Amino acid sequence: MSYAVQAAKQVGPVFRCRLPFPGPMVVVLAELNAVRAVLNDKRSIKTPGNYSMLLRVHGADNDVFTSEGKYWVHSRKGMSPAFSPQHIRRMDQVVLEKTDEYMKNTLSSFAESKIPFDAAHEMVHLTLSIIAESSFEYDIDKEERDIFLTEFDIFVKSLTMNPFRALLALFITNPEKERASLVTGRLANIATKILKNYRSLELPQKGTVIDLIVNNNNYKNDKERNADIIVLIIGGFDTTGFSLAWTLLELARNQSEHRKLRSELEKVLPDNRHKSQQLHFVIKEGLRLHPASGAIGPCRTNADDTIVKTDGTDPDIIIPKGSAIYCSPYLLFRNEKYYKDPTQFKPSRWENPSENAKKAFIPFFLGRRNCVGQSLAISTLHTVIARLCVHYDFTVVEEGRGVAFFTYKPEKVMLLATKAAA
Repeated sequence: MSYAVQAAKQVGPVFRCRLPFPGPMVVVLAELNAVRAVLNDKRSIKTPGNYSMLLRVHGADNDVFTSEGKYWVHSRKGMSPAFSPQHIRRMDQVVLEKTDEYMKNTLSSFAESKIPFDAAHEMVHLTLSIIAESSFEYDIDKEERDIFLTEFDIFVKSLTMNPFRALLALFITNPEKERASLVTGRLANIATKILKNYRSLELPQKGTVIDLIVNNNNYKNDKERNADIIVLIIGGFDTTGFSLAWTLLELARNQSEHRKLRSELEKVLPDNRHKSQQLHFVIKEGLRLHPASGAIGPCRTNADDTIVKTDGTDPDIIIPKGSAIYCSPYLLFRNEKYYKDPTQFKPSRWENPSENAKKAFIPFFLGRRNCVGQSLAISTLHTVIARLCVHYDFTVVEEGRGVAFFTYKPEKVMLLATKAAA
């Protein structure tokens, strides 16, 4: 992502580039007022083509993430009640149980054997378990998690190797076509199991994500239901899992911040730790410095001309209506106009942030197409970080690197966990 930061410094908050997946050239926008205007415009739409690769994952014609119009309205409105405060309280308990289960069965083994662990790998597995249980009433086993994560990784890498694959579909060799079909089939099989499991429950919980999907008669068939199950899992497990991994890395790098966080958390009862102000600061800073969704971000086609105000020395910039605009969280979050020392991990910046800092912080985006599951993501981030950081110390074995494609991933980040002194 460093190339984007350098481009913004050299040419300003508006420039053109091609995103690292099939789609048109886009206008990259990193001026907070213009970004907020585009995202809050109810008439702007998701840019056609820039998200179409998801359709190839599940094989359906629509899903809640890529679609517009009637399909999006019925699917988004149909599932939104599942993320109400009432249901998030139930989900909080699932997050807590899965985190404790992970510490007991997995993290403790790494600590006792003094074996470093891959932060991203471990956190996406944990997050996938949380999403499956809390949203779909499904206890996804390790084999199914491995299949889901492996198949999606193969899909992402296939796009990386050939970003124009979608345009050249007629020329793809048979083995490649067969492998792509296998990815779709294996993910669809897991979604089908989730549907079948729900329908077999004697007393399914009402108002959950799976309950609202199954009983939404606007879906034409189970293929459409499967598509939304798959994209909801994809949209949640990697962004939340990678955010957890990035935050653990920063706490391991900044031991004084870890000690400060633990000290604050130990002053309150375990059930109230998610309310810790210091925890909020740490989570926000992790999301700011390493926005997992910042690699793809929101891409919109504007309904009207978008005006980007300059500092007065240059004329305002006008982005014509109908443009494909990529609103970059990564550039906003590392912009020196909004955040002093933007590349440093400083949770204290959130103690008294400026208005611009607060306005620029949009990790779950804005407007009608914001993240539907952000309340579950926030719950997961606060609960997991609080539990892990009270009970364990973390040190960096390998720094790894950030890889930007579908998400901003911490690749080969190896941490060593040590049981915290009582």
